[in-house]
Parts: sequence; C-alpha cells; structure tokens
Amino acid sequence: MMITTIESLAAEMRPFHNDICIAHDIELGRLVGVVECEDDFYYLVHLLGKEKPSYLSAVGHCISIKGKYPDEHYARLDSVFALNRAVPTPEFLIWTED
Repeated sequence: MMITTIESLAAEMRPFHNDICIAHDIELGRLVGVVECEDDFYYLVHLLGKEKPSYLSAVGHCISIKGKYPDEHYARLDSVFALNRAVPTPEFLIWTED
C-alpha cells in the first residue's frame, strides 16, 4: 500500500500500537506512533537503550511480532522493554513536524 498521508500511515499502524515490532528487518522496538516531516513519513519506535523514541523511515517495514512470537517469550520481551524505559504510551502518537 502506498502511503500518501500521515492519516493513512496512522490507520495502517494504529492496530500495532505498543507492540514490539521488527523495523527494517534489524531493529527491535516498541511502536508508539508515526511522524510526518517535510520530506518523509516515519515510524515512531522506542528502541532499547534510547532515552526517546526514534524516527525510522516508513520506506522500510515495521512488523509486529505479537502473536507470531511465543506468548511467554513475547511477555518477557515486553517486560524487558518496559524495565528499560521503552514503556507503552497511553495513546498512539501522530506528529507532524515542519
């Protein structure tokens, strides 16, 4: 699906809010929102070891592992993220930056 607006990206990704995801086939992080900047769209993903969520280009994939990874392992991974400041957000974030 071609993303043409921040709203369409948000609609596609909102079901995975707070899920642990694999982004760009190499980054493991918690999806907390989406961002539109002047020239691109981004996934807002909280990576382990980072103080703030990172912008990862929406040109690449961001795929939830919830329901695909064994439940007990996913729960442990979710706890590790929460213990390392990558906590769930109460709402899905949609940011637009100029």
